[in-house]
Amino acid sequence: MRSRRVWIASLLASCLAPQAWAQAHPAVGEWVGHVSWSTLPVTYSWQINADGTFSSGRFGRGHDGGGVWGVNGDRLTLKYGDGFRYEGTLSGDNYSGSAHYADGRQIGGFSMSRASNEDANDLAEDH
Repeated sequence: MRSRRVWIASLLASCLAPQAWAQAHPAVGEWVGHVSWSTLPVTYSWQINADGTFSSGRFGRGHDGGGVWGVNGDRLTLKYGDGFRYEGTLSGDNYSGSAHYADGRQIGGFSMSRASNEDANDLAEDH
């Protein structure tokens, strides 16, 4: 009987752990924003997942890129497979900072905000 209770408890913990982890990491969710190096006014979207991955692309066109993310205090880094990365400060529903090539050269700045309900509906159609 004891082993059955331990098994049920571990099953419940494994189901609830991702939700608790996501709540503890405010980066998780859908984001929209802009980059300074784009010659045209382009809006981008990012989906930051609780499993440490993210996807991104032009808003309204679907996601065609992605990678892994990590936090260190209020610092958030999004790193693509080719080494390109966004590094910045996460403050509530805002994330801004600088973008860097794989070799460390800075390409420019960026700013993102947590997606509104209207944005989230548009993003859901993209996926």
